[in-house]
Amino acid sequence: MSGEVEASSLQSTVWMIHAYTGARTGVRGQLSFDGDNVRFEPDPGQRGGKVEVALSDIGSVRVPVGSPVLELELLSHPLGEVLFYFVEPPFMYGRPTQFTLTTANAIIRDDVLAWESAIRHAQEGGPP
Repeated sequence: MSGEVEASSLQSTVWMIHAYTGARTGVRGQLSFDGDNVRFEPDPGQRGGKVEVALSDIGSVRVPVGSPVLELELLSHPLGEVLFYFVEPPFMYGRPTQFTLTTANAIIRDDVLAWESAIRHAQEGGPP
């Protein structure tokens, strides 16, 4: 995904990590965005339930340099901060973290940046 992407077309397989999953575990599922809400639905057999966050509850959105991770700071949502890994988190299986994330980032960076851009533009009230 490069260039302009409509929010309604965004859907990705991700691993969600937040305060209740713990820092070393994640839940695999589908992340989608309709312009008003970011939704995460766990894959069958994964623990946890569906998470829906209204755009108005997102305080900040960022993608750390060199990382295929979307970070959302949530204002009034009980999860507080949520990390969406666009590749399976390597630390879950004892793999070298930085090398794996940097390598994956080189491949899927445009996808992660499309998510960041779509959410930021929706927050500003403009098109993606």
